[in-house]
Amino acid sequence: MKHSYREEYTPVGDIQTYLLTYPAAQGKPVLLFLHGGPGVSECYAAYAYHELLGDACTLIFYDQRGAGRTLRRNPHAPVSLGLILDDLDALIHLLQSRYPDSPFILMGHSWGTVPGALYALQHPESIARYIGMGQVVSMAESARVACAALRKVLNVCASPHDRARFNALLPYPPAHWDRPSLEHAMLVQALCHKYGLREPNPVPMAPVMRHSPTFTLRDYLDGERGAQHNMPFLCAMANTFDLAAFPAAWRVPVTFITGGCDYITPLLPVQHYFEQMAAAEKQLIVMEDCGHCPMFDQPEKFREILLGQIQKTENEGV
Repeated sequence: MKHSYREEYTPVGDIQTYLLTYPAAQGKPVLLFLHGGPGVSECYAAYAYHELLGDACTLIFYDQRGAGRTLRRNPHAPVSLGLILDDLDALIHLLQSRYPDSPFILMGHSWGTVPGALYALQHPESIARYIGMGQVVSMAESARVACAALRKVLNVCASPHDRARFNALLPYPPAHWDRPSLEHAMLVQALCHKYGLREPNPVPMAPVMRHSPTFTLRDYLDGERGAQHNMPFLCAMANTFDLAAFPAAWRVPVTFITGGCDYITPLLPVQHYFEQMAAAEKQLIVMEDCGHCPMFDQPEKFREILLGQIQKTENEGV
């Protein structure tokens, strides 16, 4: 598939922000994608989303402050949730001036669902729909659910060595998250993967990156740098963020897409939140046999789901 895209740096607040746009016809919905991490750009996958969605929408990926090429251009810019939300608001207003006839869909993945959900709750007038893929409700609760599931599996079929590795991490999750406990979380996720509590097939990151028309080795190094740069911020979010602590009165249509085998942002906390939230239109889509990146586990099913969301948004805007 031929990729027609535009790369640019544009002023957003007090920083220069990297944007990657795959344009569609005037008036088509704009899907603005919020990457995970924090600090880990997903622009390398933008072309793969474009291949699935075609000209159904204008697809825009950007690197948040502290991530990817935005971090490269603004190495000393501070990072906080408030600043990320301010950037997002300024960016959406900028894009609305470029696409005045287009409804805006805000889609977050993993960490990106934190600013995505909060923005949708605080600025419903600015977007037409919110989609949370791998929605974060509480990082601490997600860790508890993953740990409980892993403990059951390890008690049945784990090697003595792996049971010992897991027991050495206890108590887990920690009462207070810091850099060592985040490293423990990585080990928990590795054990989840080893014992079948993750997606059935590893996400093919290397081929996706290799076929990207924009991705370079320097972008890979920026990703490593961004992850380290955001470690204190991630600890702060793990210790404090709970989506349920915010008023759950949604004034935009909202859809959560969750992998049934996702133990990074497990289904159970999302289900509990979904049952309690108030929204004129809400939908929880569980993609069985998918992990944290259902777009890569079941691309055709994911395409059908996302095209349905785009079509509904387009029809509501007519």
